[in-house]
Amino acid sequence: MKNKISKTQMQKPKNTFAKNRVFKYLICVFYFWFLIFNIASALPISRDSLDFGLKVLTYQTDRLPLIEMRWVTYAGSAYDPIGKEGLANITNKLLTRGTKTRSALKITAEIEFVGASLSDATGYDYSTIHMRFLKKDFDLALNVLSDILLNPEFSESELSRLKMQTIGDIRQSYDYPDDVGWKKYTELIFNNHPYSHSPSGDTLSVSKITRKDIVKFYNKYFTVDNGFLVVAGDFDKQELLNKIETKLSSMRRGKPDIQISQIASAPYSDKPKGYIINQPDLNQSYIFIGHTGVAETSADYFPTRVMNFILGGSALTSRIGNGVRESEGLAYDARSGFYRWLYGGTFVATTQTSDPNKAINIILNEIKKMTETGATQKELKDAKTFYIGNFPFNYDATREKVDLLQNIEIYHKGLDYPEKFNGYIEKLTVNDINQAAKKYLFPNNYLLVIVTNVAKDSLQVQWIEWMN
Repeated sequence: MKNKISKTQMQKPKNTFAKNRVFKYLICVFYFWFLIFNIASALPISRDSLDFGLKVLTYQTDRLPLIEMRWVTYAGSAYDPIGKEGLANITNKLLTRGTKTRSALKITAEIEFVGASLSDATGYDYSTIHMRFLKKDFDLALNVLSDILLNPEFSESELSRLKMQTIGDIRQSYDYPDDVGWKKYTELIFNNHPYSHSPSGDTLSVSKITRKDIVKFYNKYFTVDNGFLVVAGDFDKQELLNKIETKLSSMRRGKPDIQISQIASAPYSDKPKGYIINQPDLNQSYIFIGHTGVAETSADYFPTRVMNFILGGSALTSRIGNGVRESEGLAYDARSGFYRWLYGGTFVATTQTSDPNKAINIILNEIKKMTETGATQKELKDAKTFYIGNFPFNYDATREKVDLLQNIEIYHKGLDYPEKFNGYIEKLTVNDINQAAKKYLFPNNYLLVIVTNVAKDSLQVQWIEWMN
């Protein structure tokens, strides 16, 4: 006769296995974070100043035989002259469209022949020229970049072609309600500040830009002292710096006198104001609710960032996301954010919905609740887990490493920013979060811009004063 096995005896091996599995899992998690923290604290980041004054930030990694190189100039759209909005963007783009020794076609052919890429971008604070190439093609890439920066042609034919293309792109943006709403929102929220116009300019201002304007802008802003170079990837640093010195040492010196006012974080006005853009063919409304915010360099950068994550940083897990998307099913995406630049920024909540009245009221109520009752310990704990867990992966790709170094330099974060990030997040308290909400959210003094097919009389927003 076989011996009977009790339930206790049957469960014992199973419990032991479960405990072993949990133990092994915890060891794996510990080992993973041990690696992450050690890597973060020993990042191969450096900042060098060459003999001729150029600052070069580097991030060495040999994971792939790849290099990404970016020239950054403090010459964004904030520096556009009045009436010539879009000049920074046009100047930066034209740099890559022909030099005194290379035509636009030749530049493209040389870059594409080796499978490399060349791109440009202009924002509020700066303009960039970015190159991506294999390690073996570094000399070619540096030759092209130095030619672009030192010997631009600014040909009238390329300028004419670029202006037509830019004007066409601006007109095309009119077909996108999200673009239309954002442009009007920034125009109103920033008023007469340079951030109030799009980096692309408008059709009238772009049409007025001349070659003389471009040459003057280039001579003023594209100098050694008003820019820097970022390189990330697989390279020998000393060899890299020697080659950069050889190729770019003839670049002009000089620092332009820049006088741009700082935007104060304050209510939009003494009471809510709204601006409606009617587009009858729409099947939903595009909503923008906000006020001025904080600069990227603000001392309250981390409290406002984490506070917003709880309020509206995610369409799935935040209060605004849950209220608009999950609970009511009013929209696929609803969120808020602090958009930050050198001279200030804006806080704005956005969504697209077929029921604007309900969505607007939910957003405003969540903002008000955050200022009145604040965040909970659990919300803060979850936010910390998110930021600390995601930070190492935000800069995994080579291009993201370039982004990291660029932001460190522009916004004076310090080369130790990556290794200190977790500490900044960890030390935040619920009181820090709640104080940031009270200081930087204004649920009763905001600007509402809405692109909609709904008549103004049907929009039921309390106490609001319509501007049109």
